[in-house]
Amino acid sequence: MSETQKKHPDFFILGAPKCGTTALYEYLNDRDDIFMPSGVKEPNFFASDLNVQTQLSGEESYYALFKDAQENQLIGEASVWHLYSKEAAANIITCYPSAKFIVMLRNPIEMFISLHAQMLYSLYEDESDLEKAWSLQDGRKNGDIKPTSYNPEIKTLLYKDVCSLGAQLEQLYNSVPKAQVLVLFQEDMKRDTKAIYDQTIDFLGLPQDGRSEFPVINDRKEHKSSALVKMLRILSVKLRPLKQALRKHIPNMPSSILKPLYDLQSAKSEKPQISSAFKEKLLEEFEVDIQKIESLTGRDLAHWRAL
Repeated sequence: MSETQKKHPDFFILGAPKCGTTALYEYLNDRDDIFMPSGVKEPNFFASDLNVQTQLSGEESYYALFKDAQENQLIGEASVWHLYSKEAAANIITCYPSAKFIVMLRNPIEMFISLHAQMLYSLYEDESDLEKAWSLQDGRKNGDIKPTSYNPEIKTLLYKDVCSLGAQLEQLYNSVPKAQVLVLFQEDMKRDTKAIYDQTIDFLGLPQDGRSEFPVINDRKEHKSSALVKMLRILSVKLRPLKQALRKHIPNMPSSILKPLYDLQSAKSEKPQISSAFKEKLLEEFEVDIQKIESLTGRDLAHWRAL
C-alpha cells in the first residue's frame, strides 16, 4: 500500500507532556467524526531521535492503529514527545504536508513539578526530591548518572530541556507553517475547558457539537506500594515480547496490559511545595524560554514569573 493510500493522521497533538494533552485527547476521542487510537495513545512513531517507553517501531505497527477509521472521520493521534523530539515535526510534515498540529503549553515550573511526579509514578525517575532531581541533570546528560532500569530514554529526565517549550515551539515553526499550528495554554483549558475545546474543533474544521460537560482527566497520582509496582514493572518487561507479537494482530491493544493492576494501587497525590529560593532559581533558568514563548505567541506571561 502506498503512502497516500494508508490511513494516517490528519492532525497531531504534539505535546507537551503534563500540559493537558490527555484531557484533550479524551474529549476529541468522544466525537463520532474523529478517530484516535484507543489502545496506544502515544505511539511517538515519528520521534526517530528518542527511545521512549510507549514508542512503536515499524510502519506496519503504526499504520495498523488507524485501520478501523471510517471515511467520514478525521484521524488524529497524541504523541506528547513529538514536540520535544528534534526530528518528529520534520518527519511528519515530509510525509503529510497538510497535517495540522496542536501544541499545549504550560508554566515551565508547574510543568517540571508535574512531570517529575509522573516520572516517579511511572518508575522512570528514582529521585523523589525535586531539587535533587533537578541537580542530577548534568550528570545524566554526560552519562555519569544512569537512568533507572525502567527508563529507556535519559533525555526524558533532562527537565530543563523537556520544559523549555519556547525553544520547542520555535523548532516546530522552523518546520511547519504557522497556519497549520494551534497553540493552546493549559491554564486556559483549566479555566474554560469549553472555550478551548470549541477553538480546537474550529481549527480542525469540524462542526460544533454543543458539548458542555468536561470531566477532569489525569489527576496527579502516586503508588500505594512502590514495591508492588516494581514487581509489576519487572513482569511487564518480561511480557514485552509477547505484547509486541500480539500487537501485530491487535493493533489497538492497550500499551500496558497490566494497567488495571496499576490503577488498583494508585491514589491521588498532593502537589509538593517548593522553597522560594528554588523557585527563584527555576525562574532564572527558564526566563529566556518564557520570553521566547511571549515573542512567538504574542502573550504576556508576567504571571508565570510571580514568586
